[in-house]
Amino acid sequence: MTVCRAREKSRAHLLVLILALSGVASQAEGALRTFYVDPAGSDAAAGSDTAPWRTLQRAADAVQAGDLVIVRAGHYAGFDIRTSGTSINPIEFDADPGVVVDTPNPVTPNHGINLEGASWVIIQGFTVTGMPRAGIRSVLNEHVTIRGNVMDGNTYWGFLSGFSDDLLIENNEASHSQVEHGIYVSNSGDRPIIRHNHVWNNHANGIHMNGDISEGGDGIITGALVEGNVIHGNGVAGGSGINCDGVQGSRFQNNLLYGNHASGISLYQIDGGDVSRNNVVVHNTIVQASDGRWAINIKDGATGNTVLDNILYNFQSFRGSITVSADSVPGLVSDWNVVMDRFSVDDGNTRITLAQWRAATGQDSHSLIAVPANLFVDPAGSDYHLKATSPARDAGLTLASVNEDIDGVPRPAGSVSDIGAYEYAVPGVVLSVGRRGSATGTVTSQPAGINCGGACGASFTQATAVTLTAAPAPGATFARWSGVCVNTNPVCMVTMSTTQAATATFARVFTNAPLVAGTTPVRAAHLLELRAAIDTLRMWRGLSIVAWTDPVLTPGVTVVRAVHIIQLRSALDAVFTADGIPPPTWSAAPVAGTTIITAAQIEEVRMHVRAVE
Repeated sequence: MTVCRAREKSRAHLLVLILALSGVASQAEGALRTFYVDPAGSDAAAGSDTAPWRTLQRAADAVQAGDLVIVRAGHYAGFDIRTSGTSINPIEFDADPGVVVDTPNPVTPNHGINLEGASWVIIQGFTVTGMPRAGIRSVLNEHVTIRGNVMDGNTYWGFLSGFSDDLLIENNEASHSQVEHGIYVSNSGDRPIIRHNHVWNNHANGIHMNGDISEGGDGIITGALVEGNVIHGNGVAGGSGINCDGVQGSRFQNNLLYGNHASGISLYQIDGGDVSRNNVVVHNTIVQASDGRWAINIKDGATGNTVLDNILYNFQSFRGSITVSADSVPGLVSDWNVVMDRFSVDDGNTRITLAQWRAATGQDSHSLIAVPANLFVDPAGSDYHLKATSPARDAGLTLASVNEDIDGVPRPAGSVSDIGAYEYAVPGVVLSVGRRGSATGTVTSQPAGINCGGACGASFTQATAVTLTAAPAPGATFARWSGVCVNTNPVCMVTMSTTQAATATFARVFTNAPLVAGTTPVRAAHLLELRAAIDTLRMWRGLSIVAWTDPVLTPGVTVVRAVHIIQLRSALDAVFTADGIPPPTWSAAPVAGTTIITAAQIEEVRMHVRAVE
């Protein structure tokens, strides 16, 4: 297996600021810069709207924290960036439709777009193809976002990372990697989020996560969230749809895997620093190709894993739903799955029935056997939505941590959750609307029917054009739609052909955003806004409202104390836990009577609020 040659860089942050509780506003920060790149531009130009640069590398060499680079349609060589943004002011490269990177970057000529030690960078909207190694590569950094890119036909990987913590990889397409994987997260990079990607027809793994102990670090990837991905046609050369070597304490939910030629989801150890233990695999639909391996593969002493609410089918003549090596059985929890009558407890060497599996392991007492023709709308046409008569309907275990399906349809739609990646709703009739975020607002529809928060669902006839309008409450702003609409426009237009669901996210507007270290005093208003934001986040998840210390904070009177920051952190930790995500890694806890509360601590809480909106 090819490994990423990277070394973890150390990071140290020392933030000191004097606290004053007052109403004095901060000085206005200077405007952040926007640059433009155009095939007809010149690198000797100013990089402005009317005088754009010619090359992406010219922009990468010029950017600083807070800069936005807009790339106009055309064909380009890639770029290498080694400058970091910040949590408040990331660096962002946004590609217009029609931007194609088909020549390697001039600095690391094996890759298209290369982030080397560059943290807090957003790469969005690029098509990257034909690279000698990786389409997009991210190493020795943190908090990088890879969003809405197409990585097709690259030699080794669509996307590759190494020692890259807190990655967000979402809404990308990774296909036709000729030698290895579509998305490859490696080298002890912790807390990656890999969601809503289309990963298909890659030679080896669809998504590969490998701790690579030989490359340094602890060799373990922890706290990953892999959800809502569609993964198919991968693995002619072996591997898995989702492959996990040295992955621990991670979640895999609402993924659709079909037609993969190797394993479905594998939890094991070869190059990882330890076994893949204590992971949660829930609400996935896995249908293996006729030349595929087991739908779920757990081996090498990978103990403590949970497998619930999955559909696990295999068109191969011998292999079936779950294979577990004998040393991986301890701590296994598996139940409420739709399965075949095929299991193994000796790493797939022999096959046993569901009854024998139950007797040998004590697992899957509520699981049931069914075939694709009875489960899905059109498995031959790759439509794995549930039929009205599907035995997976209302047959699962309702999990508070999984409150919507791969399409954004709220769970449960019936009395209990359906099994698999999809929740059933009446085709062509229902449109359901959800709301989330750190603030509130309303969603209304035209034609009338939805007025949410009151009526958050309505029935429409097929072919009806429905317009949803999101209106934030005072002190809030509309952030984005998810589900049937994926955009930041408060108006969402839907034509009712099948069951549809949309979720509107509202974000809290914070005073003095951002707070400036050394300039902005910490004020009571800052705490009150964060309390309201966190209470709202908790409300959407059914968590209790917090009994805050000093519930009334009077500007100019109430002293901001360590307990106030500690409570904010604790209350927000519960939100992450409810979402099945590991709580944030916070800076040093403030100490009562000793620690001066800083603007940096307020900004840290705000950043983590934004992460779960």
